[in-house]
Amino acid sequence: MKLILKGLIDKKKLLNNCLVVMILLIGFASLSLILAYQNALAQKEYTKEEYRILTFTINTYDISFLKDYDIEDYEYIEDKRIAILFSTYDERNRFIDECNKISDIMTEAVPVSNAETTTLIFKTIFFIITLTILILIFIFILNHILNLRKDMALYKILGFKKYKVLCLLGFFYNIIYIFLYLISYNCVYAIYYILGTFNIISEYYTFYKLNWKFIIIISFILISALILSNKENKRISDLDILKID
Repeated sequence: MKLILKGLIDKKKLLNNCLVVMILLIGFASLSLILAYQNALAQKEYTKEEYRILTFTINTYDISFLKDYDIEDYEYIEDKRIAILFSTYDERNRFIDECNKISDIMTEAVPVSNAETTTLIFKTIFFIITLTILILIFIFILNHILNLRKDMALYKILGFKKYKVLCLLGFFYNIIYIFLYLISYNCVYAIYYILGTFNIISEYYTFYKLNWKFIIIISFILISALILSNKENKRISDLDILKID
């Protein structure tokens, strides 16, 4: 195995590939933390009373149904019209979704949050850039593997089974990309921690959380690149591949 890897891996090409991929992973990690930070700001915004107050008309004088919800306080404004202060913003939303004994809800009592709008913008940007990053990672991985096709063709001629070589190569690069993601995320989080420690950012929240789904996606991209490169190489014989300049 060591002999195969040694013959397949060009240190210069590997370094260039890893450098490009790591830059992309740093970008993804940065966006992930920015989005998490923005979500935390939004959640803090929702703890304010104005987001937890709801004014509406009840269709009955019996208000026992309110016991099913976590309420801090309530006040009658007029006959059958009541204002309620919920414990959380989510509890207020749950009440709106579930309760069928109310009408004439004053949504104006709950202003649109700037944090909510900003979070939506960040989520949209995050999705677009993440998709772009994944496409670029796929392109760089595929290009790097295709550059190794001469070496793989040589190993096949020497009697090594191609699928074993591809599996070994895939496992090796998968370990490298996971390692690069861990380094990228921890570096970005360390910068975020320093900014919070020195109060450079307005609020500091602890949300160290690796995105394992992203790691799985990277592995899937790697496998897809290997399969595609294998199909590409099947179009040309191994001897013809070795003749390519």
